[in-house]
Parts: sequence; structure tokens; C-alpha cells
Amino acid sequence: MAQAVTAAPLPVSPASKPAPKFQEFPACTSADQLDCVESIDLLGRGGSIVKGSVSAKGDRVPIERAEAGSSKWGFVTGTGFYQTDTWQVRGLRQEYGTEFIRPLIQLVTPGVTYNSQGQVYKWPSGLKIELIPGTAADSQNDGDMKVPCPPSTRLCDKIPSFDPDQRLRVVVRTSWLKPAYARTTLRDFSVRISTLPGGGSRIIASGLPLPTPGFYDFRDVDASGIPREEFDYVQHSWLVDFIDAGDPDFPKDCLRESFPIVSSNAWTSGEPYWDPATRQLRFFVSAPHHNPSGNLFRGYYDAVLPGDVARCLWRMNPKSLANRLEISVVEEGGQPQVATTSVGYTAGNVRVNARNFHFSSPTIVVRQKPGR
Repeated sequence: MAQAVTAAPLPVSPASKPAPKFQEFPACTSADQLDCVESIDLLGRGGSIVKGSVSAKGDRVPIERAEAGSSKWGFVTGTGFYQTDTWQVRGLRQEYGTEFIRPLIQLVTPGVTYNSQGQVYKWPSGLKIELIPGTAADSQNDGDMKVPCPPSTRLCDKIPSFDPDQRLRVVVRTSWLKPAYARTTLRDFSVRISTLPGGGSRIIASGLPLPTPGFYDFRDVDASGIPREEFDYVQHSWLVDFIDAGDPDFPKDCLRESFPIVSSNAWTSGEPYWDPATRQLRFFVSAPHHNPSGNLFRGYYDAVLPGDVARCLWRMNPKSLANRLEISVVEEGGQPQVATTSVGYTAGNVRVNARNFHFSSPTIVVRQKPGR
């Protein structure tokens, strides 16, 4: 059963523009600390909560600077550091067979750029919350799993998975966040944001990992980032990614109080795109056409549009709008796909869902039904 979904009010922007910075979140050590992990918990079906705890503290490692155009990797503008603790959650099931997690939680404020192989790139701003299975109580040097892979018995790298039937919850505090939307690899997800009394925000996110495509050593992904027609294994990853409101393709006037949340099992996805001429909301997804067994890989898409956002886009009461919207899956050539779709209204949100479509690069389209 799906949990309640809340796309809460956007936190109030700081009075002054935040300085460009990249940082990873360690565990909180005081009640008023910001930019830290408050808890990582395992939620049971009967409402039980198993609280996680830190098993090893990570070192704070500054990120070096680099001159633009040089051969060195480093920040051109902004400052930053890496710092990841290891957590233990009793009863956790994951592919390493341990109870340990390394949370990769990164906050990037606007204006961070880095140099790589003589080119300067912008680091996208926002907040990423990703959980990674750990091998041991102190797993600072964790990498991908080494497993036998075809066509020989040589060892390949694969990303380890969480148990798809265990619900994890992460609570973090942040000094800055202004998302245009959030995207997840979770089903039955819940995302809540609230403003803290002393400034900053608390984010509570929970959900069950979706089955998503995995590739040994990334060997089957070409230079464009589009994978081949069959992936190597199914991975169950835990990710919530908040994209900064600098997103150019979504109307900023519709992001005054809240933001959309999108969940998908795709290999990669684009930004939600609003076409003002046709009044259509479009979302690009991409994944291999087949799973490792050679069968069609079936797509999953679930989006929550807060009532105020839906009202702003389609200029209609969101409760009435739910009966007047339709969702379709369109192939690259413009042909519609057969898919199981639904549009509903609950708890002040318009929720759209598409399942059982196929890849490789379809577009999800949400629009008013013709003639309405």
C-alpha cells in the first residue's frame, strides 16, 4: 500500500545567495547542526522502526582546486569536501550480506564548476540522497561487487542491491535547497520537507527500491550514454535526487510553494519539460529494450503533481483536473504505445502513473483529454 506523498512547501530562500560549494553529509552530532544525516531507519509493515547508528566515522577530505584548461581534476569555482560515514541498521538485507550502508548524500549550491581533462564543466546544483550497501562496519573503501560475468568466468564489477521488499527511510537536515523537482528510483515513496525553526530544512524520504537496469563494468553503454538493447542484471538501488530550480524547461512561476516528484525504473531520464503551446508535460526516459532473460523490460513511471503546480500549469481546479487529464507513452517516432495508465487526485495532489510500457527511449506525455 502506498504511503502518503507530500510535496511540501519550498524552504524559504536564504537572505543572501549561498556561496558555491559541494559537500557530503556526515551524521548529525547536535540538535541544531545542518548539512548532516539525522537518521537512517528500516520501516516495518506494521509500523515498526529500526533506528540505524553510525558504525564508523568518515574522514573529511577537501577537494583540490585546478586551473581551467589544465590536465588536473579539481574545482575551478567553489569549494568542497568528501565525508561519508558508515551506518548499521539491524535486520537490513542487502546483496553484500551485511547490515551496513554508506549514504552518499551530496549538496551542491549554484555556481560550482570543475576542470576535467582541459575542459570546465558546471556541477548541477541540488541535493542527492543515495544509499549504497556496505561490506563491513568500516567500509570507507567499498567499491562495486566482483562477480563472474559472461561470456567467460572473468570477474566484473556490478552495483550491489538492497532487498526490494524492505522500506528504508532517510532523514537529513540541509542549509539550502530550492528544488524544481525530485526524481527517485523508489516505489510507494514518501517525500516530506519542512522548515526548521532556526533556519534550514528537514527532509524525510522513504520508499522501496525499484528494479532498474545494471551493466557489468558499464561496458554496454556507448559514448552517448544510451545502453544497448539488453542489460546484464537487475539492481535495486535507493535514490532520491532533488534538482535545483535553475531548471530552464519548467515554468518557475509554478514552483512558488511546492514541486513535482517523479519515480521511474529507467536507466536514465531527462528533465520534465512543459510545452506551453500544447499545454503538455513531457518526461523522457531511456532503458534497454530487453531484460537479461531476453524478455521485454517493462517500464514504470509514477509522478506526483502538487495541486498548486497542476493548477498553475493547466489553469484548472486540480480536483476537477484529475478527471480531464490523460497520460500516454509515445515512441521516438511518435507512435503511441499500449500501456496501463491512471490519473487520480488524493491528498491535494494529482498523481499520474504509467506501467507495462517498453523501452528504449519513449516519452511520457501528460495532457488534457481532447475536446475538454
